[in-house]
Amino acid sequence: FEHITIQNTNGNDYAIQFLGGSDYNRFEDCVIRINDANSTSTLDCLVYSGSGTTDEYNTFRNNTFENGSYGMYWYGQNTITMEQGNVIEGNEFLNQYQYGARLYYQSGLNFDKNTITSNSTYGFAYGVYAYYCDNSNFTSNHVYGPEDSGWPLYGMRLGYNDATSFNNPGVVANNIVSIGDTSNTNTTYYGFYILSNQLNNFVHNTAIVRGGGTNARAVYNSSSDFGRIANNVMVNYGSGYSYYDINADPLLGDNNVYFSNGTNLLYNNTAYTSLADWQNASNQDQNSLDIDP
Repeated sequence: FEHITIQNTNGNDYAIQFLGGSDYNRFEDCVIRINDANSTSTLDCLVYSGSGTTDEYNTFRNNTFENGSYGMYWYGQNTITMEQGNVIEGNEFLNQYQYGARLYYQSGLNFDKNTITSNSTYGFAYGVYAYYCDNSNFTSNHVYGPEDSGWPLYGMRLGYNDATSFNNPGVVANNIVSIGDTSNTNTTYYGFYILSNQLNNFVHNTAIVRGGGTNARAVYNSSSDFGRIANNVMVNYGSGYSYYDINADPLLGDNNVYFSNGTNLLYNNTAYTSLADWQNASNQDQNSLDIDP
């Protein structure tokens, strides 16, 4: 499918639905659109592949996804039988109400060079929500909302995405997330929310939270075992943390930039008000900086 517009003009139904057994399809340079833009229902999703289906080696490249509740709702079978080889690359996700992309039960997924933004006013939204995507790459994506908008609450939420070995890690790299209402002093925004990801490298990412309360985090990490966390920029212009880590294995971290307008700069099982305190306590991040970039 190339250079065509696929549009649902009626609302309350998908633009494209995969029913299982749909493999090796390619959507390239298409416009995928639905008129209904103010819904959280999966029926108003642009591209839908429901839980329990298997649709493999499909490619979505350089498409524009407009409106809808979700840009993509893409599920495999389960944690035992994951889909293989799907590619979501170079797409624009525009004005989804709740989710840019919600992805589950994938292996070897390549989610690369996508732009995700919205004019939605929904208060509990996600740019990317990806769980159980093993041996996968999330690279060079840009998630952002307008400066006077609270969309999304979570820039990229990544959970239980595991790799098979330290020598062949999953990769979260070169992504830019910029979210948060600059006038907001209460909301808990998360640039990256990372939960129980094993053997992933988190490198060369930029996370900017522009506002929010003391519980907002540019990067939040719980119970993950990173291969490396290096060369990232983690900035919170609100009163929260630049980086917040609980129950995670010791970091292999260096060459990061941390900044927060809050009392505490970062948290790693205890709060640190300065980078020097963290460096002395952990012997990590010896070449990192605490500056406003």
